[in-house]
Amino acid sequence: MARGAELTSVRDNLRHASVATTSIYLQSDEVKRARQMDQAFAAR
Repeated sequence: MARGAELTSVRDNLRHASVATTSIYLQSDEVKRARQMDQAFAAR
């Protein structure tokens, strides 16, 4: 998904019954980005 794959295509490839299950990966990506921003711009 980070490279442009559609959520429904990823869902189908992972054989998830619901997009809600697949969307967990989106949330993980958001957490990862937030951590990276914190590390990059944290006060030193």
